Amino acid sequence: MKLQGKIQEMIPIQREIIHASILHGGTERIVNAWNYLSILLGKVCDYPVAEDAARNALEVYSREEHPKLENLGSYHMVLSRILAAQKRFAEGVAEADRAVACFAIFHNPSDEFLAARIEEAERMRQLRDRGEENEVSSPKPHNDRSGPRA
Repeated sequence: MKLQGKIQEMIPIQREIIHASILHGGTERIVNAWNYLSILLGKVCDYPVAEDAARNALEVYSREEHPKLENLGSYHMVLSRILAAQKRFAEGVAEADRAVACFAIFHNPSDEFLAARIEEAERMRQLRDRGEENEVSSPKPHNDRSGPRA
């Protein structure tokens, strides 16, 4: 489906994967399912819902007993891109900086991968500093107290 460009058709399937992961999978599967949903939603420009999914991924991963910093960096980077797509550059920069801090531990000395993430964060920072920020004061709540939803 992905190769055929049927991204919109993949979204309901990914939601089913999230539900199955919640019922039968471990934390890493649940987090990856939320993260991939956020990427799919970003590809179809449904940024508010993509943001919810990305935040759900981070929320679930925060409960991981032994989090892997490289994974955590990836989840923060996805959220940073979604925020930047909404012209919420200050928030995007904060998330990108968190991602870079995680990646820097594994990409030391710095390599092309880390340099590209730093450059991406810097582009967001420049857009923020030029005043191209959207007039959004804070992110909307991404779920209720009952936990993440698909």
